[in-house]
This record gives sequence, structure tokens and C-alpha cells, in this order.
Amino acid sequence: MTGEDEREDALASMKLRYRRLMSAGLVMLLLAFAIVILKPFGVYSLWVALLLFASSMLPLELARRSARTLALLMLRNEESVYGRKRDGARGEKGVGNRGGNRKA
Repeated sequence: MTGEDEREDALASMKLRYRRLMSAGLVMLLLAFAIVILKPFGVYSLWVALLLFASSMLPLELARRSARTLALLMLRNEESVYGRKRDGARGEKGVGNRGGNRKA
């Protein structure tokens, strides 16, 4: 396998991981809201929904982190394809620099 194939496999597996984590978190949130509305457990429905809501934050946080890592990998892949940083990248003078290099 070449480096490009390994990168593509890593990106594909991270996309799949992101989708699964996001789906799990959103399904848990939906279930928590359904329990609050329908109250199948009577008085304890609020506590069950609260527990589900709190536990749904874990897969959502992991999905956020994997999305960030995926975005960084995609940006690195884009830079390696073009062989240089894009114009206006941080630290360069010119169009994209929002630093204090402006003349008054």
C-alpha cells in the first residue's frame, strides 16, 4: 500500500466512526426527549431521561473530536496535493493576514 492509499483508508474509517458516533448520540437525545414527553416510567421518567441526556453527550463529544481530526487530516492532504500552503495562510503577508501589519 502506498501512502496515498493509507490516507484514503484512514479518512474513510474516520468518516464512518464520525457518522456512527453522531448517530448514536442523536438517537440517545431523541430517546431522552421521547421519555420526557411520553413518561413511560411515571415519576422516574425524568430521572431516566436525565441519565440518557447526560450519557448522550459522550458519543457527541467523541464525534466532535473525530470531526476535528478528520478536518485536520483533510487539510494536510490538501496541502500535500498542492505542495504548498494556500495564499493568505497564517503568518504570510497579504490578503489573508488579519494581524497588525496594516499601515495607518
